[in-house]
Amino acid sequence: MDDYLSDTPLTVRGQQDAKALGSRLKELHNATSIYVSPLYRCLETARMIAEGAGLHDLELKVEPGLMEWTVTSGGKAPTVLSHQELVVAGFKISREYKPSMKASDINDRETTRDYSRRSEVTFKHCLRDHELTTGEGTMLVVAHQLTVLTLSISLVDSRIPFVLELLQHGAKLPYLGHVRLSRDGHLWDQEFLVFASKGDREKYTEVYRKVQQMSRRMGYKYWDTVAYFALNAVFTRFPSLLFYLAKGKTCWTRLSFQEGSCS
Repeated sequence: MDDYLSDTPLTVRGQQDAKALGSRLKELHNATSIYVSPLYRCLETARMIAEGAGLHDLELKVEPGLMEWTVTSGGKAPTVLSHQELVVAGFKISREYKPSMKASDINDRETTRDYSRRSEVTFKHCLRDHELTTGEGTMLVVAHQLTVLTLSISLVDSRIPFVLELLQHGAKLPYLGHVRLSRDGHLWDQEFLVFASKGDREKYTEVYRKVQQMSRRMGYKYWDTVAYFALNAVFTRFPSLLFYLAKGKTCWTRLSFQEGSCS
């Protein structure tokens, strides 16, 4: 029951939105690799994005290292389906891809430092695989909201995110939030919600900017350590609390992916 509550399938609306995002992706990028967290909702999202983008022959490369922060899943890595179970469920899964780690390798007591390190190491592993196996095109990573944010903070700002910073983002950013990362030599740049409508992009970019300003002003303080241990203790004891908190997040809105929205 806890596994279902923490990893529920997409709704019909969620499937439609993911497919619409794929259609926008098709207009602007030639995706040649898809790396995805093994949690079911991410796999469904990746499949619908691929369908919307017309990537019918592209196999999903399942990467456990992209799983969400263990603090937000009750202090443990969620149970995931096996390769064979995913194939039976209708997913087109790559057999050749060698992931950076197993789900069982993930530390159940991850700090933000551990989580940031895991996310960055995993991303760079996927990037190397993409360069070796395709050598061209865009690499698509379908993971979790905080994983995507942690990656952008780690790569672009070269720092570790704070607990309260992640909580602020998690409370205010929308479903199917996304970041386009580009690299010039060793420097990374980011663009938020590039496939969403101009209004949505401006709204949530401003939210992100304000949270980042707050984080830079406060820096790492004792309160961040306290927040981590308090959060870890509560969600480990009451894992289903995350499900009910998510249901009450009315600020998680639906992005618009209509044609011409990127102009």
